[in-house]
Amino acid sequence: RCGQTNNQRVPTIFSYCRGSLSEVETLVVIAKNLNYLTETQKIREQIDKTFGLLGGLIHSLKKRKE
Repeated sequence: RCGQTNNQRVPTIFSYCRGSLSEVETLVVIAKNLNYLTETQKIREQIDKTFGLLGGLIHSLKKRKE
């Protein structure tokens, strides 16, 4: 069933989200180096905050699964 997941897969899906966020972080660095972006501090702060939130969520879901 497309679009439906079970609770066991949710931490894995959020782990994929963290991987995608890493890709975004890399693209921000590249864009800055190529002078497409002049200021990246706010973006990087949001990325760091999101990493932390996803990490906490993944940890919480894994503990709940035990």
